[in-house]
Amino acid sequence: MKNISRLLRITFTFLLTLCVSMNLVTGMAWATGEFSKTCTDIKITHNDDSDLNTIGKPILSAYCQKLNGSEVETSLDLNPYIGNVDGVLAWAGSKSNFGLSCYDLTVSYPGTLEGVCLRDTKRGDDGKFIIPNPKEIAAFLDLDEHIVNRDGTLQYE
Repeated sequence: MKNISRLLRITFTFLLTLCVSMNLVTGMAWATGEFSKTCTDIKITHNDDSDLNTIGKPILSAYCQKLNGSEVETSLDLNPYIGNVDGVLAWAGSKSNFGLSCYDLTVSYPGTLEGVCLRDTKRGDDGKFIIPNPKEIAAFLDLDEHIVNRDGTLQYE
């Protein structure tokens, strides 16, 4: 009987410790996706003709909450992570750099990237787009799937 009681106490202590530590780990990281729950004034800057540094670079920016409760301005270039796959926005891998073939990009609540993307685009040997017969397609992507707020910094995960 003493052995069973002891085993139950050890098991209970282990499970309690595990639950508390998991709460601390997830609370510290704020890295479960869904950045839109802890960020405000979410917008995307893209193809600003007055600034050569933004042409073809979709920059996600927002004010995001830090662990201490304060908010800071942060931004993330989305080009390395999102691609235009025949008119459809997708988490990219090797087909990133959607910024040159999509336009009218906005972020709607709660963290959905919207825009118009060209379909039937191809790249030449030099890496430049060849658009033989482009079609414009309305495109959407849920940024909350992979964009996280990590203590006030937007990151891809």
